[in-house]
Amino acid sequence: MRETNLPLPARNIGSYVPMIDGPEKVSGRAKYTADVLGVGQLAGHIYRSPYAHGEIVDVDISEALKIPGVIAIVSGADCDKTFGVLPIARSEHPLARNKVRYRGEPVAAVAAIDDAAAREALRRIKFTVKELPASYTTKDALAAGAALLHDKKPGNIERDVLFELGSTAQGFADADLVREGTSTAPKSARTRWKCTLRWPNTTPCGTA
Repeated sequence: MRETNLPLPARNIGSYVPMIDGPEKVSGRAKYTADVLGVGQLAGHIYRSPYAHGEIVDVDISEALKIPGVIAIVSGADCDKTFGVLPIARSEHPLARNKVRYRGEPVAAVAAIDDAAAREALRRIKFTVKELPASYTTKDALAAGAALLHDKKPGNIERDVLFELGSTAQGFADADLVREGTSTAPKSARTRWKCTLRWPNTTPCGTA
C-alpha cells in the first residue's frame, strides 16, 4: 500500500510552470523591500570617491551635519574593523580608510530623516585627496613599476592560486575547434538573488 503522506515527485522539466507571483508584479501590487516605509525609518546614501586612486587627506562632514534632518554621518575613520566573505580575505573595510583605490569606492555614509536631506548632505561633504597614479587595465596594473593599491600585495596580485583539473594540453588536442583570445572581467562577487525583509510589526507589508 502506498503511503499517502509522502510528497509526490515534481515533474516541471518540459512542462508549463505558472508564475504565481506574476499578476502581483505586472500590476504593481507586489511589495519589495524598497516599498516598506516604517515609523522612524531613515533614508541612507553613500558618498563615493570621484578619484581612481589617492591618499585620503580629509573627509570634512562638518557642513553636511548642519543639514536639517541629518541624523548621522560615518566615514572610514569610524570603521576600523575588517570583514570578508572568506577567512583568507577578511581584510576589507566597509568605507575607505587612508586611501581610495577605485572610482566609486564608498567613503562616507549618511543617515537622514528623508531622501532629500541625505542627498543634500552628500553635496556638502568635502573630500580631499592626494591623487596617485592609477591603472585602468589589468595589463597596466601588473606592469613593472605600477603603483601598488595595497602595500602588502606586491605586483597588485590579490592572491595566486593554482588549480588544476585534467590536462589542458589533452583538452586542446581533443577539441574540434580551438579559439584564442583575451577577455577581462571584474572580480567575481556574490549577488543578491532576492532581498528579504523581516519587519517586526503587524501591518500587511511586514512579517513578524
